[in-house]
Amino acid sequence: MRSRSPLVALVVTLLLAGCDSRGDAPDRSDEQQPVWAFGAPSFSSPEEVYKWEVAGGIALFSDISVIPDEEGLRASFTCARYDAMCTPTQICEATSEDGRTWTPAAAPLIAAGMSPQRYAWEGSELFVGEGGGAPYLLASHYPYWGTDTACEGGGVPGFPATLALFRDGAELADPLIARGAGEADNDAIYSPSVARAPDGTYTMVYVGYCYDLAMEGITCPPSPYGVTLMGAEAPSPQGPWTRVPGPPLPEAFPTSEGLYAAEPDLAWIDGRLYMAYSVMDATENSRALGLAWSDGGLEGPWTWSTTPIARAEQVAHDVIIAPSILWHEDRLRVWFTIYDEQLFEYTLGYVEGRFPGPG
Repeated sequence: MRSRSPLVALVVTLLLAGCDSRGDAPDRSDEQQPVWAFGAPSFSSPEEVYKWEVAGGIALFSDISVIPDEEGLRASFTCARYDAMCTPTQICEATSEDGRTWTPAAAPLIAAGMSPQRYAWEGSELFVGEGGGAPYLLASHYPYWGTDTACEGGGVPGFPATLALFRDGAELADPLIARGAGEADNDAIYSPSVARAPDGTYTMVYVGYCYDLAMEGITCPPSPYGVTLMGAEAPSPQGPWTRVPGPPLPEAFPTSEGLYAAEPDLAWIDGRLYMAYSVMDATENSRALGLAWSDGGLEGPWTWSTTPIARAEQVAHDVIIAPSILWHEDRLRVWFTIYDEQLFEYTLGYVEGRFPGPG
């Protein structure tokens, strides 16, 4: 679904939290299959961030990333007010006491650039570093051409996209990881998720994009639709980050023959690495959200849940994508994007899971 470009795919189909979401050890059986129950999140002002029709344009959000905060929970997400795709996406934030009712901030965390050649921002990720304090923010960005009113200057390139790292509003590193020449992330690095491992190091999973470009002599490694889950590790949020093999393709509850994974989100829980992800298929729609876990970190072996976190039909919409997973208050909590193709409407979904007791 994101196989065209990050921005185009966001508009067509529509991000984590990838923080160290540890807490009390979960009470889980050998099967490890959580039992899921849906909830109904809602929003308060400012409404223009969320309503899909605003002054003749379109407002949207996606790719929510949730972490614990002093007042409850904090989230970052992709937001935009579209005028025929003339306004770049940016990163907004919201807070919540219970994870059900969210209050968005009036000002964005990262605003769209205002220069003739500016950045569009998407796919943000909040995570907590060693010792707590202000969270880190990762966001994908790529050049955007046009004006606020007329899109003068041509089309919107979906790549190159790289990751920038922020803290307290200050940019710390850009790019955090360089795109690989001829590798599976040759054209774009997107949808990052970071979690602090039990040994104090940092684990990342992100989506690499690479498209065969014969005119440039580039032949990408084999991957469905140019999309590959990639891994990286580092001793600190600022790096240096070293690429390592990412999780393999999902093996559970396929929705079609063209199955692949995107928009991953990580959480270390009681020494085990969990990953929620979008289940993508050949129709370019996401029909489910998956869950996998590994006792060996990114190296695996990975176990894929035979029970999806959620399916699109369970929320009576066409597409569900971009989960953010958090172990919080003795349960797995997952926020995700719901998209209605007919209404071009984006809403927030929520589901929580509890592990069955032993035996």
